[in-house]
Amino acid sequence: MEKQQPRRVEDASLRVPTLRPGAYQVRWWDTREGNVIAEERAAAAEGGLRLGVPPFTEDIACQIQPATP
Repeated sequence: MEKQQPRRVEDASLRVPTLRPGAYQVRWWDTREGNVIAEERAAAAEGGLRLGVPPFTEDIACQIQPATP
C-alpha cells in the first residue's frame, strides 16, 4: 500500500481445527520464490493442529500432509 514495504510478521500462529489427531508433515513455502522455507513434523490432538508460523514479510503458504512412518 502506498509504496511502503510490508511489515515483518513474527510470533504468529495458526490453528487448523478440522484435522484428526495424528502426525503431520508441514512445509512452509515462499510463494514468490517457490521455495520451501521451513519443514516440521507436528502432532494434532483433539481440537486440531496448532502451528507456529515462521517469520515472514510477504505471502507464504502452508502445506500439511499426513506424516509417513
